[in-house]
Amino acid sequence: MMRRTISLLLATLFVVLGVTIFPVVYYLWEIQQPEVIERVLDPTIVYALGIPAVIVELEKEKDIRALDGTVLELDRSDLNFLLQTSFTEVDVERKALEVHKSIVDHVRQGPKDTFSFSISTVAERPIIQKNLVRLYRRKMNARHECSMGQFLGIAWNGVRKLFGVKKPSEEEQLRTLPHCRPPKMVQEAVMSAVAKRLEKAQEHSADSVHVIPKFGRGGHLFVRRSLELGQTGAWFLPVFPILLAIIGIISWRDRRACYARLAAPLLISGLILLLMNATMYYFAPSLDLFATIQKMDPAYRMSESTSQWLRIVFYVVQGVAVLVARKLALLGAFLILAGLVTVRLHRTCRTPSAIPQIDPIPVPN
Repeated sequence: MMRRTISLLLATLFVVLGVTIFPVVYYLWEIQQPEVIERVLDPTIVYALGIPAVIVELEKEKDIRALDGTVLELDRSDLNFLLQTSFTEVDVERKALEVHKSIVDHVRQGPKDTFSFSISTVAERPIIQKNLVRLYRRKMNARHECSMGQFLGIAWNGVRKLFGVKKPSEEEQLRTLPHCRPPKMVQEAVMSAVAKRLEKAQEHSADSVHVIPKFGRGGHLFVRRSLELGQTGAWFLPVFPILLAIIGIISWRDRRACYARLAAPLLISGLILLLMNATMYYFAPSLDLFATIQKMDPAYRMSESTSQWLRIVFYVVQGVAVLVARKLALLGAFLILAGLVTVRLHRTCRTPSAIPQIDPIPVPN
């Protein structure tokens, strides 16, 4: 009786943990594996989602904002053109994998209860600055030709020193330029000044962009601790074969009962895993997680930067969910098959009472 009770408790524990805790821990572990992310990412989708996110971060850069209010001021369409001429889909996909690695490394080694990641710009910054000069030239050439009055104003800035007026700095000259296309000689002087400015800025610029998403009301803590669970939860996976082994050991004296006690948890957990993850596999691609998170807290207004990065995160989360659901559904099918084999063994195994008894041969006196 005691063995039967212990077996029942262990079988119940196997089912409960197998259909609740195990899928969560396994998902959180899978989403941190670089090879899984590489399988999930579609370069075209990552490119379409990544460019707007990077534009938001570029708008914060001093190099970009330094020329606001001048003839060379950049808007979002300009930044979009800059990024699309600088990087291909492969480049953006590679950068997305670098960001994923940065997140995983921060969870492992970063300060507790924080969530952030870094985007290295060492290789990309020279390319951006080279194309940035071309973009500035393109913007200037797209302006209408300066009128006579505007041309005279430009000429005065060049000769005012002859009349005792202090010559303005290159910065002041750039800011006083009219929003028109100046003569070729002035254009070359302007572009030379801009190139020097960018080179100087590159010398003092950071090697990476540090992003700290704010999910509101402790959301970043939830993300951080969830990922930590995925990293530390690997010890949890051997629990399931251990539970089955204990059931088998304590019930082995009665093999028929042993097979029955093993078949029940295998069939129940396998069926639940199969149905649950087949449903997830079917419905996950159509879910709009971004809209769902906004409905959960309509009063919260996330920053544009967080909004753009969340769209990328949710795309990855959905992709990994589909991949994991497929694997867990196959695991459920395997458990069902193992359970059916165990049922078959249970039916073919005879109990000790069913073994025919042979009368002893009488021994003559």
